[in-house]
This record gives sequence, structure tokens and C-alpha cells, in this order.
Amino acid sequence: MKRLPTLLAVVAVLCAAAAATAHGSLARAANSKHDRAALRREQVAVRLINEATRRVQHRHRTCRLSFKLAPRPTFTDARPSDALLNAIGVLRRPATDADKVDLSQPFGAFAHNVYRNWIRTATAVDGRQFVVLVAQDRMRPRDVPRSCLAREHAELKRLLVGHGPAVAGVALRIQRRIDREEHPKGGFKPAEAIFLFDRTPDGHLGGGGGGVDLGWFLRNGMFFSSGGLGRRTTLAGLVPDGVASIDFTFARTVPRGPHRNPKVYPSAIALTERVQDNVVSVAVDRPTGDAFRTRMVWRRADGSVLRVVRSPF
Repeated sequence: MKRLPTLLAVVAVLCAAAAATAHGSLARAANSKHDRAALRREQVAVRLINEATRRVQHRHRTCRLSFKLAPRPTFTDARPSDALLNAIGVLRRPATDADKVDLSQPFGAFAHNVYRNWIRTATAVDGRQFVVLVAQDRMRPRDVPRSCLAREHAELKRLLVGHGPAVAGVALRIQRRIDREEHPKGGFKPAEAIFLFDRTPDGHLGGGGGGVDLGWFLRNGMFFSSGGLGRRTTLAGLVPDGVASIDFTFARTVPRGPHRNPKVYPSAIALTERVQDNVVSVAVDRPTGDAFRTRMVWRRADGSVLRVVRSPF
């Protein structure tokens, strides 16, 4: 037990619990005040980063980005790599009429050169159907010239004058992270990409997404959630060959970001679900925003552990 401050130690024993509660409330108030200040710094930093980018794009035509996307992905009759086919068994079975999907509707160019002959419908144990797509590459933003990034960095420094070192430190750190993750030196290298979508009753693509490469997929699988209304969410995922069942853990405490109090549930949730056709679908008694698994245990058919996967986020 933590020792009470000297001022509180002289209070009568009957008042000690109330004093400790008041002390805790003061600490939470201080933390909340600190968080609000940090949030304000981040908001100012993001606003200045956006303004620096806007100014550079306004002055230099070559730095302007086009956000117009083609309505559909492109397709190819090529064959996926052996490494990709060897990882996802549902892709290796012969195609049937059940695998036909209407891809004519405009839903955004999420991928470059989808392997049209390796589109498969996968059915989870609960009967939910999914469409597994693989492509030569996911759609990527146009490479931004390094000169444009240098201009944005210089413009941000000019805008930071008078804002103080705390805001400047946050802004420069965020800008460096954006440059590193969204504009790597040499640009993004093409890599086969994996996607998973709900299959609608009329044979169209529903919710879902993906775009992860094979390395990520083998380490983490690929998951998305849906449901939205109320407290119940459906978590769906695609996993590599060899995974026969998954033990899911959803933590009791769910972070809500650095400047918000976490959500604390009465208990953690532990669920186990069988994998079929490389897909799994499990219902979680939490709203969609909190239905992030914190740990998975991938098990083989004999129950032995194949891999322990912790949330990468």
C-alpha cells in the first residue's frame, strides 16, 4: 500500500479512506489537464503540417497529388507466385460456379492486376461467406518527389516560428513519421497483396479490404470487423494453411488513444473458433471500435500451438 502524504497522515483513521480517494481524484484531474494540453499541441501540429503541404502544392504543380481513383481494379491472367499459393489452400482448389463474383460494379481501384483465375469463395464455420482475392500489387499513391518533401519540411519550420519548442517537436516528429511511412526513399516496391471481402447474397463484394503482403500475412493473418450497431461485432479473418483453430483474447482494458481514458470492461473475453477454408468468423460482445483482439493462439488440428500472435497495433 502506498504511504499517505504527511499532511494526510495526521487525519483520523476514519477519514483516511476519503482523503485517499480525494488524492486519487486530484491525480486524475492533473493527468486529464496534461492530456488536454498534449492534445492541443498535436492538433496545432497537424494543422500546421497540413498548411505547409497545402502551400507547397499550391506553389509547385509537380508536388500536387491526384486523388482521383479508377472505379475498378485491373486484372491479369498470370499465375500467383508459388509462395502465395502454398500459403492459402482455398486458392489451390479448382474454381467452381460458387466462386464467380460480380466485379463490374464500381468499388474503387484497390489493387493492381488481380489474379482473375484465383478468385475464391471461402465459407466460415458459421456459414458466412467471403471472397479471397490476391493481386500482383495493391494500389499505391504516386511517389512524391524528394524535393517536394524538402519544401514541405522547410515550410513547416517557417510556420512553427513563434509556436514554441513543444509544438515544434511534435510537428516535426509527426512529419518525419508521415514521410517514412507514406513516402519511403525509392518509393514502394511492388509486392503481391492479399484481400478478404464479405460476399453479398447477390454475389458482389461487401465489406472488407486488406492489401497486406505475404510476410505480414504469415505473421499476423488478416482481420477486419463489422457489425456496428449495438454491442455485438463480428470479427472475420483469413489465416495461412495449418491453422485449424484460433484462441482469441480481447483485453479487459481497451485504449482509446493517448489523450482519452481507456474503456474498462468487467472482464476480458476469451473465445475459440475453428478455421475452415482458411477463414474464421467470430462474434464478440463489444462494439466495433473496441473489438480488437489483443492476442491469438493459432493451433494445429491436433491442438498443438502453431503460433502466438499479439496485436501489431
